[in-house]
Amino acid sequence: VNHHQDLYELMENLSHCSDEWVKFSLSVSAMSVVIAHGMGWKNPVTMEKLAVGGLLHKIGFVQLPQDIVKLDPSKMTPQQFNIYKTYPSRGSQMLSKIGIVPDDVVSIVSEHQERPKGKGFPKGLSDVKVHPMARVVGLAEEFCRITITDINNPKDPRSPDQAFKILKDTKESQFNREVFDGLNKMIGRNSLSKAV
Repeated sequence: VNHHQDLYELMENLSHCSDEWVKFSLSVSAMSVVIAHGMGWKNPVTMEKLAVGGLLHKIGFVQLPQDIVKLDPSKMTPQQFNIYKTYPSRGSQMLSKIGIVPDDVVSIVSEHQERPKGKGFPKGLSDVKVHPMARVVGLAEEFCRITITDINNPKDPRSPDQAFKILKDTKESQFNREVFDGLNKMIGRNSLSKAV
């Protein structure tokens, strides 16, 4: 990102939305790589794309109204949530216009909120149509939402083990099985610190 001025400026704009979102995006980037390790992914190019996609996954926030960015999605009105759901498409369009971002990264940004059985957004894609890297970033984002205190999560952050239990008990069916198993493998081996 630092080597490409356009990307650097986009990250700067995201920090104007909130420094917390930049920190959160860095965490999602790292956690995406951890989950991929748990899935047995090893290709350095794939890992780099995954890390960059995790870093840029919220970049569409720079085009949303600030009052929406600062709200917890569960507390939004239906109208606000409809606007919020456009951020993945906005982000992928912004990255496509730059012309230097790999297609895999654009797909991560566009599809990381998609969920199995078409329950996600912005397109309601079924699991088989969602880019494999986007599936990883989607779970990494949800995991980080539980473990990190940010503007949308003012509660006490949970430990990785607690976060995994919450996800397993309440949201496991919302994520791809292989990706969820990758997270399980990393938490179960207590390998988070080694993988990061």
